[in-house]
Amino acid sequence: MGPTFAIVIATFFSLGAQALEAPIDGYGVEDFEWEVEASPSNKLRLRGTIEEVTNQVRSIKSNYKYERRDGTNASTASLEKHYDEESLVCYPNGWGAADGNTVQEGVEYLKNDVAGKPTNGPGPGNCGRVSCSYNNAIWWCNDNTESKTLDSFREIGLAAEEICNRCWMSAVASNSGFENLCAGQMFMKDKWNVIVRDAKC
Repeated sequence: MGPTFAIVIATFFSLGAQALEAPIDGYGVEDFEWEVEASPSNKLRLRGTIEEVTNQVRSIKSNYKYERRDGTNASTASLEKHYDEESLVCYPNGWGAADGNTVQEGVEYLKNDVAGKPTNGPGPGNCGRVSCSYNNAIWWCNDNTESKTLDSFREIGLAAEEICNRCWMSAVASNSGFENLCAGQMFMKDKWNVIVRDAKC
């Protein structure tokens, strides 16, 4: 059996000159740093989205797998305690849509494979890109004036999944088939939000 990597800490850090483009004009962007425990005596600090961190770890150990996180019994019902349906906005300001299938891959990482508690710096409008693949992104933003820590990444994954469930549309793909698209922003009662939309990655 290959080595298991556990992401034990995930924190946002301010970006320098080569900043990512914010998901919304006027919002701030912070880089995401993950502490990956390759072994009890070997902890790595890697920056980027969950997909980028996965590729970095694979370049070190090609046969790695993530440690499956605990507490996967939470459901959408737990998410509904945090938001009102009216707080979900679909396709605001003509946002470009993300591919729903690709977003779901990021959702599965966040819901099931990432241990630890994410922390985002003071806001409002302070965002970190937690997942981005094939130009489809999931952002987590803090609107509190102090740092915000969530119980798990599963909360972000559930919110992104709900956005795509409620803000989906079908479009003709370039191969003459159909693709499921989604874009939106969900605001939580305790002043954080999740964004799903197109991006450059």
